[in-house]
Amino acid sequence: MALVRLFPATLTLHCRHALNLVLNLVRAAVLLSVVVGSVTAQNVELLKNIQQANIRIIEKAEPAVVSIARVKKGLEVRGGVASGLRGFNFNTDDVAADAAFIPSDFGAGVIVRTKNPRHPLLILTNYHVVRGGPVFGKNADNAGSDLWVTIANRPRFKSSIVAADPHSDLAVITLSDQRLAENPPALVPTVTQPKKGQFVFALGNPYTIAKDGSASVSWGIVSNVMRSPFTNRPDFENEFRLFDNLHHFGTLVQIGVALPLGTSGGALLDLDGNLIGITTSLAPMRGYEQSAGYAIPFTSGFVRVLDRLMQGYEVGYGFLGVRPADATVEDFDGLPADKRPSGGAVALSITANSPALRGGLEPNDVVVAVESVAVRSNLDLMREIALIGPNKDARLKIWRPRDKQFVTKTVALGKWPVQNDADIVATATEFPDWRGIRVDYSTARAKNLRGGGAIDFESGVLVLSVDESRHGLKLQAGDFVVRVGDRAVNTPAEFRAAVKEFDGKPVTLRTADEKAVRIDK
Repeated sequence: MALVRLFPATLTLHCRHALNLVLNLVRAAVLLSVVVGSVTAQNVELLKNIQQANIRIIEKAEPAVVSIARVKKGLEVRGGVASGLRGFNFNTDDVAADAAFIPSDFGAGVIVRTKNPRHPLLILTNYHVVRGGPVFGKNADNAGSDLWVTIANRPRFKSSIVAADPHSDLAVITLSDQRLAENPPALVPTVTQPKKGQFVFALGNPYTIAKDGSASVSWGIVSNVMRSPFTNRPDFENEFRLFDNLHHFGTLVQIGVALPLGTSGGALLDLDGNLIGITTSLAPMRGYEQSAGYAIPFTSGFVRVLDRLMQGYEVGYGFLGVRPADATVEDFDGLPADKRPSGGAVALSITANSPALRGGLEPNDVVVAVESVAVRSNLDLMREIALIGPNKDARLKIWRPRDKQFVTKTVALGKWPVQNDADIVATATEFPDWRGIRVDYSTARAKNLRGGGAIDFESGVLVLSVDESRHGLKLQAGDFVVRVGDRAVNTPAEFRAAVKEFDGKPVTLRTADEKAVRIDK
């Protein structure tokens, strides 16, 4: 489900791709031969070897790439085409047997192996491809759409969402294992750091021509890295003012590959056939609806996101707690010009009770690196902190103007506040309910922060939900628990460790607004 309408002239077919691939290689060889003086048998043999290598890569990876159709319930189907008209219900199971069916919403996905014993195989795709689909373990009748998956040479089958993260635009959905052979095709995400000029292959479902499950292939090079899909720079007041999409901070790889409507969720491969990213169809700027080729690369930060999704968990992002701005030359006053970094993110203020304050950051500190990644702007800072994740240590290199020296601080990160949790899908919980109470980081939900999180927030842990049948209204969702017995808690892990001491015993929880709530066993 691409976000934009694209021109059909970019349509890529199997035969056309194969022909163009050979012709382009021949042209390159001919050009080379002109330079060196003649076409040689060695040149032709080289071309054949390259062609065979490409074919082997595609033959190995293609069975793991699937096509996905999102069919809204209540659509009228005429001649196998979902017209989008309301008011006429049809049996969506008919879609499974209708070879001529052309969905109105479609994309691609990749079968991946996981470490989740409940779901050893899942289909990785973009969130926007499956948005509104049924959730695994819940009544599918309550979903707004059905999700249909097609694997080459196999019947179409229904799927459901195991986990979905709108912030990264990634999701994993179920795979109908009984449809596959004993050794099902699957790929393993490979940690990568793409380089400009690197050759890549993209497999997907452009214009739903892969509705039979046979992925279409295109190839090109990495054009740029750390890109944002829109040219307009996001405007925000502080770290709490988040966006619907993490990619606004510059996370994407731009590739010189045509990625028209339907290629979202497809596989991005390197020349060794490794799965190094997921393709997505996005416009390069708002209002300009011609596609640009983008992919979400499997950097170490995004591999962490994938691991969380494959376990069925909500994806948490790291939170520092500063009001950032781009550093200027004046912020490096006192540092010789030849030693000044190319940029940085200055902390205009430090949020009370925040990880930054506890980690020793001060107002006017300039962060110039997070771990080994250079920080040239406030967007770089927010991106790198977010991808590290909550409850992780982040090593920050800081220029401290007050002391006119560089210092290093290690900060235990919190959790980035979620602006809209309605679209998050998580079918497993890392921190299970304790006596009917579920908690998270105090910053887990922006709606529970004081003043919308503009200046300050509470310490302790946030109560996400309470079983009122057990506890009545003594404790409510939105409360902040700051102590378990006499023990202060600031993270879900600290809360779990504290309550473990009271297994089978009553315990008193104290909240930020000074309530003392007795919780029986």
